[in-house]
Amino acid sequence: MSKYADVYLCPILEENIPAYKKMATAAGKVFMKHGALRYREYIASDLDVQDVVPFPKSVKLKEGETLIYAAVEFKSEVQRNRAMKAI
Repeated sequence: MSKYADVYLCPILEENIPAYKKMATAAGKVFMKHGALRYREYIASDLDVQDVVPFPKSVKLKEGETLIYAAVEFKSEVQRNRAMKAI
């Protein structure tokens, strides 16, 4: 199990998903090269959730936007800090 993770919530226009996927693939390679244990990106769907505070309400998505959830896992915060400094 990872000890430390950076998590990003990124609202993007749905029409930009293909370009975002290309950028995310390149970014993932950079994170892994600098010591990340895992890099994952998720595109949100079914965002009309009841009885909890869904991400879109906290991020305030605009019409035509969707939400990207990205997580970069590291062995430790020290390793994360080294990686981010190198990147």
